[in-house]
Amino acid sequence: MDACCRKICTILKEDCKVNFLALDFDLTILNIHTSGRWPGTPEQLTQRIRPFFQALIPIAVAKGIHVGVVTFSPQVSMISSVLKVAFPHVASQVVF
Repeated sequence: MDACCRKICTILKEDCKVNFLALDFDLTILNIHTSGRWPGTPEQLTQRIRPFFQALIPIAVAKGIHVGVVTFSPQVSMISSVLKVAFPHVASQVVF
């Protein structure tokens, strides 16, 4: 998975000149839709992150691609906490 994500990020950055990647949270980064009402902990929700995005996000940041997470969810602090738990080394560089 990592090799695939590295290749994708290289193509985005070098060939397509992409410098910003906006990713939807529910049913994109996550494999579920929270409907803005996740009752559990950030750690529990972190388990619902798709493996592709678990690999892609830190690789994109390392390649110099800015990453933004977009959502209609009112649970802003929950999503921020999920990103900090899931991506501790790059969460401060992910725009939300």
